[in-house]
Amino acid sequence: MGISKIGVLSSNTGFGKSGKEQLEKLAPEHGITILISEVYDKSATDLTAEVTKLKAQKVQAIVNWSIEPANRL
Repeated sequence: MGISKIGVLSSNTGFGKSGKEQLEKLAPEHGITILISEVYDKSATDLTAEVTKLKAQKVQAIVNWSIEPANRL
């Protein structure tokens, strides 16, 4: 797909933390640079501020690592 610069969102849960750590570990092996990473509270329902920060870094894609169903991008 040609994506090499991503932003990562992750919830402040064990699942979010471990997923973020794995992304940080594996991304370089696949030619992917994580330009910015933001952690948010698992009860958040609006991620506008976090997404705005990621977009400002000119990421090509955003990975949201969480299992919380209420998240809206």
